[in-house]
Amino acid sequence: MGTAHRERSRGSGSVEGRSQAPIILLWALILAYAYFFSAYTLQRHATLNTTAVELSSIDQAMWNTAHGRPFEQTVGITQALRIAPHLELILLPLSLVYRVWDDVAAMLILQSLALAAGALPVFAIARRVFSRVNSGSGAGDRRVQWLALAFSLAYLLMPALQAAHIAGFHTTALAVTPLLLAFRYGMEERWRPMWGWALLAMAIREDMALLIGAGGLLIMLSEGAPARRKQGLALLLASMAWYATVTLLILTAAGPDARQAGVLNPWPRISLADLPALWGPVWRDALSSLLSSAGWLSLLAPEILLLGLPYLATLAAVPQRGLHAEMWQVTAPLVPVIIIAAIYGAKRLQRIIERQIPFSLTPLAANATIISVLGAAWLLAWAGSSQIDRGWTPLARPFQWPAMTTHHRTLWRLANQIPPGAAVAATPAVHPHLAHRQRIFVYPEVAGAAYLLIDVTEPGETGALQTKAHVDRLTGSGEFGIIDAADGYLLLARGAAAQTLPEDFFSFTRADGRAPEIAIGAQFGPGLRLLGYDVVDDVRWRRTYFRFYWQATGAARADDLAIRYEARTPAGVLVDSGEQRALPALLWRSPAQWEAGEVVVTQTAPWFLPRAFAPTLQVTGGGQVLQPELPAVDPAAAPMEVAGDGTLRLPGLARRDGRLRLWEGPLAPIDTADAAFAAKDWMVRLVEWSAPLSVAPGGELTTLLYWQASDPAPGDTAVSLNLRDVTGRVVAAVDGQPTWFIPRPAAAWKASSDNTVGVIDAHTLSVPEDVEPGRYELVVGWTSAQTGERLHRVVETGNQERDEAVLGPVTIDPRARPRPDACCLAVEACCASME
Repeated sequence: MGTAHRERSRGSGSVEGRSQAPIILLWALILAYAYFFSAYTLQRHATLNTTAVELSSIDQAMWNTAHGRPFEQTVGITQALRIAPHLELILLPLSLVYRVWDDVAAMLILQSLALAAGALPVFAIARRVFSRVNSGSGAGDRRVQWLALAFSLAYLLMPALQAAHIAGFHTTALAVTPLLLAFRYGMEERWRPMWGWALLAMAIREDMALLIGAGGLLIMLSEGAPARRKQGLALLLASMAWYATVTLLILTAAGPDARQAGVLNPWPRISLADLPALWGPVWRDALSSLLSSAGWLSLLAPEILLLGLPYLATLAAVPQRGLHAEMWQVTAPLVPVIIIAAIYGAKRLQRIIERQIPFSLTPLAANATIISVLGAAWLLAWAGSSQIDRGWTPLARPFQWPAMTTHHRTLWRLANQIPPGAAVAATPAVHPHLAHRQRIFVYPEVAGAAYLLIDVTEPGETGALQTKAHVDRLTGSGEFGIIDAADGYLLLARGAAAQTLPEDFFSFTRADGRAPEIAIGAQFGPGLRLLGYDVVDDVRWRRTYFRFYWQATGAARADDLAIRYEARTPAGVLVDSGEQRALPALLWRSPAQWEAGEVVVTQTAPWFLPRAFAPTLQVTGGGQVLQPELPAVDPAAAPMEVAGDGTLRLPGLARRDGRLRLWEGPLAPIDTADAAFAAKDWMVRLVEWSAPLSVAPGGELTTLLYWQASDPAPGDTAVSLNLRDVTGRVVAAVDGQPTWFIPRPAAAWKASSDNTVGVIDAHTLSVPEDVEPGRYELVVGWTSAQTGERLHRVVETGNQERDEAVLGPVTIDPRARPRPDACCLAVEACCASME
């Protein structure tokens, strides 16, 4: 006892030397963190930002456990036990919370408190570690406490920790603080509390035993008394025995669900050939983010970092692109490893610096104080930077507070009509609000459900078109009937007779006093006006959607009136459309049914759009395209354009510094040019051009060209763009009429007030994957569509030269490929919007 007691006394410092300010601030940070993330996660849940997969799957199992059906949950169309792919014994006592407060909000708040509490053991660990290298005086102890507070703040700022809140509710989040406490008490040789917290961590989830076992190995190999080595060996053996028992016996007996989940007993699948996956792009980015959020100090304590290797190996063995550590809860158990390693790494760095500086840096403060201040500043600078880039608080650049709308509030009007014990099928975002029942299915699975609650506005896996067809089939067959509907929600009951949709259902299509952020005022024929639109962008995931505001005028509208939405790149490539992802408002209520004077909102489905794009709209009715009539345009306003086929091109958008902005120009440097091309009765001159200086093999090279002419072309012409190597061989080529989001045929160019025509034109070259790196030339020319002949290039003297112009060099360089960020690594479609 004497040795342990003296060590604890030495580590904690005298009471007189302690400052209460760091302790008070520590508790303030913990309470602020817990309060904010409780409020934030509850708001996300209330605004339908939680899903069946991330919340209901564990919530329903806990609710069933609380009502005498241990671990029971609905999987697909059957009732199964939630002991696959993980064994989470903590759910047994945790479920008792629902006997007191029958609401998933209790678990979201509990999760916030559990993660916030981890700052306490971080503070204790840091204070003990730095007390060993600092003076035992009162000033030294106060300095240590402020340094420990810096590590606690860095812990709370770690994006990987905060991401655990966003993923709904998961037991991995609950393991963070027990892991920290087990390490703290093991370091202090207080074996009983160490075993208590270690056993709790293993009860939370069986794979936590990998982290506990690695900690036992560290204790066993560290210097100390034989009792220390015995405790470390016992902890290692006990944790490995538990992990093997669960994965090889209990979960295997649970059946195929565990094996299909891809995380049950992954070790037989891990070979030496698979180990490079631990440093693949997904985990390289995730680990880089984890290390940078602790100031890279963890690298100075590699023996601590190795504690996370077994757990990390099991994660890397799961072949899921979307399982990105920084976005979900999976790396929360690695946060203790990173922050503890950072503490020990900082201690080593402090010792090294003190040994290398034998003189006093300043008479105003001791060297230890200066080094501690600089170290804390370094740590918090990196922690703050990581929080700004990828965090989940208002400090973060991509932070967005979910707004509560009438649609979200309307949910409970329908949910309260469902009997508590009835089996229900619900769309994924509605599902978590109804999961406290024995059986609940994820729509479109309806087998065994007595009630269906469907949000037709939810961009689920089925899509709006498939949802409507399915509902029509269910109600048309008489299997289900509509008993209520409001604001896009449908409540169906098996065997109900009512089939007509009430008028309140269509309220999700009405503006109800809302006005568009971007005013347009374009008239389509006599019966439809586009008032404007909103651009709604998810900054973190870079998913964008539009809300278009339409007003039905008093004139009669054709029965076949239809609205077509598309989004295109500057080169005219289609990247989204209402045909690919139908607009619910148009599916459930056609424009011919809109009442005169009514303002209707049609919302597109969120999608991963490229870095630069523009939305387009086309309205047809009476068997023809309705030509839009644009109001007088403010010269300062972003330009719109009407194509020859009646398509209205709205202002272009581009993503810069993570945010979408109105855009009508190049994203690459602009170069001047002076190349003229002439046909018999027409001449066009290239004034400026813009293209990236380099592109990676397999990438796309978008080139912008600015043309001037005295008048429109007498016939159809096309622009030819080639990429050639030094031998003149063409490695990539594209031919097409001038395009700026929509086609701009040279024959339809319109002269401006100075009787000249100025047109910006974009073309995208697809570079082959197998092209050799090196220097290439970008070459442009024109071709007559009637004759197929190339237009000649004209020099200043009037003589005709070759039929092409070399714009400049472009380098093919594999390093030009943008480094994938977290969104790109998680979802491949997100890569197109990278800057």
